[in-house]
Amino acid sequence: MKRILPLLLIIACLGIIGCGRKKEPLLEASRGLEIGFKENVTSLDPRLGLTRPSNIVIRMLFEGLMRMNEQGQLVPGLAERYEVSEDRLTYTFYIRSCHWSNGDPVTAHDFEFAWKRSIEPSSAQSGCSVFYPIKNVSRCVEGKAKIEEVGIKALTDRILVVELEHPAPYFLELTTTTFFSPVPRRVVQENKDWANGIDGNFVSSGPFRLRSWKRGSQMKLDRNPFYWNTDNVHISDISIKILPYEYDYLQLYEQHKLDWVGQPLTTISSEVIEKLQHVEHQTSVGLLAYFCNVDSYPLNNKHLRKALAYGINRKTIADYIFYAGGTPAQSLLNPLLREGDKEVYFQDNDAAKAALYLRIALNELGMDLGDLPEIVLSYPNTQLQSRVAHEIQKQWKQNLGIVVKLDPMDKPRFFDMVLKGEHQIASTMWKGILLNPIHLLETMGSTLGTNVLTYWEDPEFAKLIEQIRCETNPQKAQKLIGTAEAYLIEEMPIIPICFGSVCFSKNEHLKNVYVSPLFNVDFSQAYFLEEEQMRRVR
Repeated sequence: MKRILPLLLIIACLGIIGCGRKKEPLLEASRGLEIGFKENVTSLDPRLGLTRPSNIVIRMLFEGLMRMNEQGQLVPGLAERYEVSEDRLTYTFYIRSCHWSNGDPVTAHDFEFAWKRSIEPSSAQSGCSVFYPIKNVSRCVEGKAKIEEVGIKALTDRILVVELEHPAPYFLELTTTTFFSPVPRRVVQENKDWANGIDGNFVSSGPFRLRSWKRGSQMKLDRNPFYWNTDNVHISDISIKILPYEYDYLQLYEQHKLDWVGQPLTTISSEVIEKLQHVEHQTSVGLLAYFCNVDSYPLNNKHLRKALAYGINRKTIADYIFYAGGTPAQSLLNPLLREGDKEVYFQDNDAAKAALYLRIALNELGMDLGDLPEIVLSYPNTQLQSRVAHEIQKQWKQNLGIVVKLDPMDKPRFFDMVLKGEHQIASTMWKGILLNPIHLLETMGSTLGTNVLTYWEDPEFAKLIEQIRCETNPQKAQKLIGTAEAYLIEEMPIIPICFGSVCFSKNEHLKNVYVSPLFNVDFSQAYFLEEEQMRRVR
């Protein structure tokens, strides 16, 4: 590295690495993609567009240091290559010669600016906790360290150095998420509303760029001619319609005016699924779970939480309610995230143990069942969530004699309530952002202070996570992961219900689309087969 660094500095000073605005190249014509969302896109700023469908569009428009290819493998994105220090605490990224959609060069300074903008107390957003593995970030967010002390530094236009607080085996994968996307420093500094319109200020770094945006109605993207890998992007443009009613989806899809219906672009009901001729189900890490606020009495009692967990018949829910191919969850980690063969930590619908834990809980609380305070189950008012909530309300009444009040609400109000910690039990489809068990356990266990869904923290669990981070032997690390998961199950701040799947139907001519187990979709390598080609394939 000592030899490489001076050479790169010299090349950068000589201007051999392109640093001027690039002219727009001409692209060959190809076919466009027609898709739709139920909800509006709220922002195209990677810091702000954290929920669907905004983050779906942001993934089309932006690329980070690393990316996932069409096989789901981690590969370089805007970083041409990287180096990791022996202690796994320092990452050095070498930015490839690439450009924003306006022709300006993408630089390491754009990454530094974007990341620091996400964590600086004056501008930090709710997603800033994903940066906590980086040195001094948590202290900076809390106002205990200056932004200059954070471990993010652009040495040149092409070299970005990142220092971590602790070893994080998932850090490279983190850089594929929208949180870690660069933003154009010059454009942002000149116009604070750069990401909210199409007045010529919006620019992006990914395979597509924004052409038009009629809020609440439609969006139009087209292939970004300045994208470093644009020669391998075959979709000419993407037209996005906002369709609040799912039967509009079905009608347009049947008329071949939409190329995709269903997840991960939008949820669809069982009634619509039954009307589709060709439905695809792909395995996902989505976990429908009930998050118990341990600061809320009487859910601070772990035996009451375990009684509720053991008193659920998950097979009934998976077979009759999870129309998109659910499976009972008797663990927290999806089988996709584990290498060991232990996938069951407790028995489903174990009425005897549920009754035992309830007796222990009531004894510890010093009350009879009739004196148990009201428990409220809150959930987003979707078809799936509502059906599951009503079924579990019935099961808890039958199996435990516990009456639970249901509290459905629209998504914005639900998430606002949860972030404020005003819930008792919150139901959510937990998808995570990485295919990594360590990151998922960290988040669930709140060792990074991110789990506002349960407020559960435990020093012994934190020690386990620290051991996993520092363990270099894969077999030993996997064993520690199993121990940590078992610890969470014993404490039961999170009650797993069912693992979901990604359910959709698409144009049969549309090929090479990567649908991630994390409910992400990538059209950057997709293409359409023409009718004659389809006949040959058949």
